[in-house]
Amino acid sequence: MAQRPHIELYVRWMQEQARYRPSTVSRRLSIVIGFFRTCVIDGVLEHSPADYVRRPHVPPESPTLGLTHLQFEAMISAARDSSNPNDFALVAMLGLLGLRIFEATGANVQDLGESHGHRVLKVCGKGTKVVLVPLPPAVARAIDRAVGERETGPVLRSRTGHRMDRHCATRRLRDLAKQGRVTTARMHPHMLQVACFRNAARHLAPGGRFVIELWVAGIRRFPPGQAAVPFHVGQRHVGFDTYDMTTQQGTSHHYRRHSDGTVTYGASNFRYIWPAECDLMAQLAGMDLERRVADWSGNPFTNDSESHVSVWRKPD
Repeated sequence: MAQRPHIELYVRWMQEQARYRPSTVSRRLSIVIGFFRTCVIDGVLEHSPADYVRRPHVPPESPTLGLTHLQFEAMISAARDSSNPNDFALVAMLGLLGLRIFEATGANVQDLGESHGHRVLKVCGKGTKVVLVPLPPAVARAIDRAVGERETGPVLRSRTGHRMDRHCATRRLRDLAKQGRVTTARMHPHMLQVACFRNAARHLAPGGRFVIELWVAGIRRFPPGQAAVPFHVGQRHVGFDTYDMTTQQGTSHHYRRHSDGTVTYGASNFRYIWPAECDLMAQLAGMDLERRVADWSGNPFTNDSESHVSVWRKPD
C-alpha cells in the first residue's frame, strides 16, 4: 500500500528527473489525491496517504499570451509550406476555427460532412455534446490536404501515422514557431485561441459582431471533499470530470460497457476558460462585450448557467 513518502518521491521524480513544469506536477498530483480521497469515501482506506503532500507553487496569473496577427501569419505560412500536411490543418483548426486542442486532435475523417450547403465538421466537445462547426474555405482546404484519400481515421496524425495527441501537437507548434521565426517565451496551443479572436476582429467591418458559444466549467457543483463531477450516467456509459483549479486543466473520464460484458476506459484532457477570459481576449483584439446570454434561446446568464453565448462588437 502506498504511503505518503512514496507520493512525495513521485513528486520529486516529476520535478527533478522528468523536469515537469509546476502546473503539470500539480495537475498529476491532483489526480493521485482525488483517487485516494475516493478510496476513503468508499471505505477502502481509513485515511488518504496524500492528504499532507505539499503541492508545488503555481503562479496565479496565466503565462499564456496571444500571438499578434503578424506572428500568426508567420505561423500559418510556415505550416502551409511544411512538408507535413498535418501542420497546416493543425494551425488552421486552432487559429482559424478556434477549436480546443482536444477537439482538434479528436476529430475524425468520418466527422466531415455538409449541412445547408456548407462543409461542416462534427466536433465532440465537453461531455457528450456534439456540434456542427462550419468550415471556412481555408480550413477546409487544410483539412482536405491532411486527409488526402482517406475515408476513416483521425484528421490529424503524427509522423508515425497514429492519432496526434496534445503533446505531439504542442511540439509541432513549437517547431513551426521556430521555422516562422516567431519569438515567444513559451508556445502553447492556447495562444492560437487568442489569435482566433484577433483574426476574427481583423475580418470584421466597423460595427461587426463576433459570436461564440462556450461551456462553463461545472466546479460550482463540487460538494466539500468531492473529487469529480459526473456529466453522464447510463447503463453503458459513465462519464465524469476531474479538475485542477490551479491550472484550469481538467480530464474527462469515460467508462464504457460493451455487449460482451467488457469495460473500457478512455480519457481526454482539456482546459476550461471563464467568460471573463474571453472578454480579455476580445479586448486584446479590440472588441467590446455587447451581450451575453445563457443559451441560444436568450435566457439570462446567471451563476448557475452551464454555457454562455457571447457577442462582442468591433467599434465603429
